[in-house]
Amino acid sequence: MSWSAGQFGAHGFFREPELPRRCKKRMRLSSRLAAASIAALFGSSLLAVSQGAGSLRSTTACRSTKLSFLSERGGRGLQIFRLNVRHPRKVTRVTRLPGIVADAAWSPDGRRVAFRWFRPSAGRPAVYVANANGTKPKLLVDNANTPAWSPDGRLIAFSHGTGIGLINVGQALGGNRSSLHDITHTSADRPQEYPHWTANGKQLLFNGYGDSRSYDIWVVDADGRNLHDLTPDRSLEYGASWSPNGTKIVFGSNRGLRSIFGGDLYVMNADGTAVRRLTRGGKTYAPAWSPDGRLMAFNSRRAGGANEIYVMHANGSGVRRLTTRRGEDMMPSWIGLCRS
Repeated sequence: MSWSAGQFGAHGFFREPELPRRCKKRMRLSSRLAAASIAALFGSSLLAVSQGAGSLRSTTACRSTKLSFLSERGGRGLQIFRLNVRHPRKVTRVTRLPGIVADAAWSPDGRRVAFRWFRPSAGRPAVYVANANGTKPKLLVDNANTPAWSPDGRLIAFSHGTGIGLINVGQALGGNRSSLHDITHTSADRPQEYPHWTANGKQLLFNGYGDSRSYDIWVVDADGRNLHDLTPDRSLEYGASWSPNGTKIVFGSNRGLRSIFGGDLYVMNADGTAVRRLTRGGKTYAPAWSPDGRLMAFNSRRAGGANEIYVMHANGSGVRRLTTRRGEDMMPSWIGLCRS
């Protein structure tokens, strides 16, 4: 089986980005609980993240060298693989699970990985957490996808049919899945997906519908407050990633292209201003800013044929191809964080 380039969307299908259909109702978004309720659910987790903001570094004191990606290599459907950007020819397989595995999100210490798993016997995907080598997967959240691990390792943000949620990892894996809280809310036909934390844990980016003709990048505080559409235009934006210092955002977009399919990478300020194009060619997706701030990983069909994994400097220069096999290699995710 061969997949086409694009995104593995919230509805469980691998798809090209496409212009959303017109919809009479605008996205209905609201915070479900106040900050006090979140504190009661998650204890000191959010507070600890915000207080520990200075412990994460975006300097060259550490080097981000390891990343994972999704691939069909091995012939068992989409699975997680990993490599070192310094020695990209040595690829290690992480998961060996039946069905489709996607949306890899690594714990800050790199010892565990969360992912979406669509099991053949299941009617819908769920988020699981496994050891770094892919063993002992445990259910975290049913009917969920696109997990994102908080910088302190205590929470995972995820997408489900009606918004972006948070769950306490330790409590959920211990059997208490009631430690779940929605921070945004929308209708099932207008999904929100791909949350991404700031390094200080105070905010999240995610993809969601704006008006009837846009699929935008949104930002929201971790307690559900201050929801804001950063790209309120009629183009299709997707796959946003914060810079480690929280001042910039890299994202994919089809703006500037005649076709609604395909895209290039852009960078903007954290408030959505000063948008600058990084790549050209209309065949580039899924950017991921490295924890040390030096590199961006992405997948692209720029060489023709299937997607491959690339890295480039944060300013768009020095593009280097990492994977060269036939078949789709896509959706890179960096492993581990830089800490002082």
